Amino acid sequence: MSVVLNVAILASGNGSNAENIMSSFKNESTVRVVCVISDQEGSFVLQRSKKFSIPCYCVSKISGESKISHECRIVELIRNHGGDFVLLAGYMMVLSSYFIGEFWNHKLNRANIINIHPSLLPKYPGMNSYKRAYLDRANSGVSVHYVDSGVDTGEIILQETFDYSDCDTFEAYEQKGRTIEVRLYPKALKIIHEELVSC
Repeated sequence: MSVVLNVAILASGNGSNAENIMSSFKNESTVRVVCVISDQEGSFVLQRSKKFSIPCYCVSKISGESKISHECRIVELIRNHGGDFVLLAGYMMVLSSYFIGEFWNHKLNRANIINIHPSLLPKYPGMNSYKRAYLDRANSGVSVHYVDSGVDTGEIILQETFDYSDCDTFEAYEQKGRTIEVRLYPKALKIIHEELVSC
């Protein structure tokens, strides 16, 4: 039996990782991007998704709206498009336990929600991770992990490190990480697909 990961991508900004995923799997049958959702009006990720003829939506939080109500609207969109996995690609909202529960895989006892983070977790969770590592003169890296109820605390799928020593500027340091991100997210999705096939 063939297994396809039907994924929805959530992104808040530029969308370079989202575009990389759409491009990497556009001619493959293992991963199918069913929709792209941003919580920010005018975020460039929405323009990127149009190039691939993938349905894209802005679901911004309405003034006075509860977090759960906002997430309910996102979940409904994902379900309407047949999504069973959620990929976070620069999504700046912390997901609630309700959202995580909506995509809980009871067989594997974890959520079908994946995130890419710019550090070697558990080091430098949260925001501005490349900058914080750079200021510490530390080697850094990229992690792809499952999402749980904590902030960047979920089970790690894949990591790759890079060296601080030959980076004269923060821009060079950050670019090293961005280069790894492009390679690592698709590779992690292939690992997840292989795991599901073998279940």
